[in-house]
Amino acid sequence: MSAVRLPERRGPSTPDPRPAIPNGWLGIGYSQDVGQGQVVSRHILGRDLVLFRGNSGALSVADAYCPHLGAHLGGGSVVDDCLRCPYHHWHFGQDGACTQVPYSKVVPKAGLSTWLVREINGFIFVWHHAAGAPPSWEIPPHPALSDPSYGFVATREHLFRGHPQDISENGADFAHFIAIHGWDGVKLKFTPEGHSYRVGYDTEGVDTGYGEAGTVEVDSLAVGPGYTYTHYSGERDWLMISCFTPVDPGTVYLHQLYYARRGMSPQLMRSLIDAVYAEWRKDIRIWETKAYWENPAVVAGDGPIGQFRRWYRQFYV
Repeated sequence: MSAVRLPERRGPSTPDPRPAIPNGWLGIGYSQDVGQGQVVSRHILGRDLVLFRGNSGALSVADAYCPHLGAHLGGGSVVDDCLRCPYHHWHFGQDGACTQVPYSKVVPKAGLSTWLVREINGFIFVWHHAAGAPPSWEIPPHPALSDPSYGFVATREHLFRGHPQDISENGADFAHFIAIHGWDGVKLKFTPEGHSYRVGYDTEGVDTGYGEAGTVEVDSLAVGPGYTYTHYSGERDWLMISCFTPVDPGTVYLHQLYYARRGMSPQLMRSLIDAVYAEWRKDIRIWETKAYWENPAVVAGDGPIGQFRRWYRQFYV
């Protein structure tokens, strides 16, 4: 009998019991992606969206299809602060209301479904809530980004199979820092508060795998279900800001901004970012094929995974 080659396992066969899209402010791109007078198409959160920035500089996000005859508005244009459909040139204001039909004196009540939007810390966020509830919290601006001693360095992006909860849970999974990243001896502290949690890392005398042996203080703050900013200080001072957002059920879009205190050489900063991203890829390989157990067999030393999951549950209806 000839050998039969079985297909390679690419993901768990058990269904994921979690909602595919958590509730909250979710990042859908960078502010720099949408210039004044531009229209940008994006498929994310299981929806086709258009982002457009009026001549006033204000940004709007709407569902992508015209309520008239269904044209995709990504091929449209900005006129003043309105989005003009490419098909029949209907105009829609930033609130989604139809403001003009060039061949009719009657302006219909039909409009676009728009999203609440925020631009904070270089990212574009929209508010998603499965039950339609309004925002109950906000993402705060990071003080370092208004400090002229810090400068933008780079972006990184990755699309992979997974769930945003798994990425956020990484901060509470203390044992994985040893097994995956080799941070043996690192002291960590997990502190949840409201819609945020903070993890502090004491890496004195430890090689973090980020190309920095010696004293490195790491302070990571997660806000909501899919956003973190992590400040590395010590011999070098730099910042990593990450958004991880569902594109469709089971697919996550990770996008990051990196900043550093001015004076660090570009070559050194690129080396640090490459080292950091190599560590992210180690995690991504796990996330892409792992199953989710509602009652995992955790042991002492795993970290506050149960505490984290109780905290994260607030982002599900």
